[in-house]
Parts: sequence; C-alpha cells; structure tokens
Amino acid sequence: MITPPVRSTLDGFYVGPDGHPADVGVSDPLFAWTVYGRYNSAAECASARAQLERRSLHLNPSSATAVAWSFAKCLDDDDPLLRPAQGPVEQPPLPPGA
Repeated sequence: MITPPVRSTLDGFYVGPDGHPADVGVSDPLFAWTVYGRYNSAAECASARAQLERRSLHLNPSSATAVAWSFAKCLDDDDPLLRPAQGPVEQPPLPPGA
C-alpha cells in the first residue's frame, strides 16, 4: 500500500505532522509515493486500506496525514506505475559550431 507524500511548504493548505503548513502530493507520479505497508494478498491490503481510511476520518480534516491516508492505494510491487518512465536520456544541446 502506498500513500502520497506529505511535504512541508510555506503556503500549504494542510497542516503537517510538525504543525507547519504542508502539501500532499496526490498528483505526484506513483513511484514517488510513500510505501505505507506490504501485504501477502490483495485482500489483506484492501482490508488494511479500509482500516486506514477509517482512521483518517478521526483526524483533523486539515491534517495532511489524514488526506494522504484517504488516497492510499494497493498496488503490486511489479506494477509499471511504480517505476519511473524508461524513455530516452536527454542530451544537452551542442554549442554553436561544434
């Protein structure tokens, strides 16, 4: 199970675990999310995710942790979404006259 990252920021909408403004990286690529737990089956993960979502409802609605927990996802370790894109390596442009 993975959850979006919680980041401290100066103008965050949510409150981080340290009490300072925070942002929740819901739109970050999934390979950048935080591993919350590993489970032996999809059913175990789904059960743990449901429990985590229930726990999030008892936290302050402005809590970045509560928001992150509410977006938790269960994925297999080999899911392609958990790997950065494997595209061509960008080369810097050559200087003029090279």
